[in-house]
Amino acid sequence: MSVNIDYNLLSHDRTNMLAQQFEQRLSARGTGGGPDTLRHAVLTSVIRGNYKRATEEVENYGKSKEKDFRFYQSVTEIY
Repeated sequence: MSVNIDYNLLSHDRTNMLAQQFEQRLSARGTGGGPDTLRHAVLTSVIRGNYKRATEEVENYGKSKEKDFRFYQSVTEIY
């Protein structure tokens, strides 16, 4: 009697379960900051799995600061 175990399926299921648990923990903590803050916008996007939008939020914030702070890009570029 042979039992076939699909380890890829088990791994996929485990990954999904961990992702759901992580999302629940992040949601329970809240995003911090008010709805009009960069932190709120970025963390909300990350919780929802929209990493492209989170990156765009950070990049747009950086562009808005370049006008006010001459050296903003050179100082923050490494991050």
